[in-house]
Amino acid sequence: MEQLNYERKKVFDPILRIIHVWNGVLITIQIFTALIADYIEKGIQRDTLWHIHVWVGYGIAIGLLTRLIWSVIGPNSAKISDLWHPQVWINCVKTRKWIDPERWGHSSMASAAYLLFYLLLIVMVLTGLSLAAIKLNMGPLDSLLGGNKSLKDLFHEPHELIYNFFWVFILVHIAALIWHEVKDKTPLAQAMVSGYLYRVIKKQDKE
Repeated sequence: MEQLNYERKKVFDPILRIIHVWNGVLITIQIFTALIADYIEKGIQRDTLWHIHVWVGYGIAIGLLTRLIWSVIGPNSAKISDLWHPQVWINCVKTRKWIDPERWGHSSMASAAYLLFYLLLIVMVLTGLSLAAIKLNMGPLDSLLGGNKSLKDLFHEPHELIYNFFWVFILVHIAALIWHEVKDKTPLAQAMVSGYLYRVIKKQDKE
């Protein structure tokens, strides 16, 4: 019987973990408020859901801004540099092999998806604030865009597209966590709760 020995290291700080949970929970709420509102006839309930959707969007904007600030002033594992591994991505394209160097921090390969996620989240927040002003006369952009229905499609299309991307991202993210735990035999999912990453250091045959 194979026995695995592990080493572990505290990598992810409490503030990074709180931001991760904050953004993850609020984005999930955003997705479901939009999904439910789309299937409800016009009325008070639908209007209430869209107002909740907007207020949760403000929370996401705060979480995103906090994450961007923390990527500058936070510890190394929270910085943008911990997500920036262009040489690894180039080698993957050149060799057509999925080579993810072992390291204490964010996965080098997955980091490309994380950076794309944050880039699209910035666009999502900006288009969301614009739509809140145009459709509901709410938010900081109301004085600039409030009631200007002619601009609705300009912001709605990318907002809707990114909304669908987040559906896929969440599902793939969860599937990847499960896959890595099975493949690497390490408890990866708990890292954003405890802050610890684990690495197999020795395999022994146990009778």
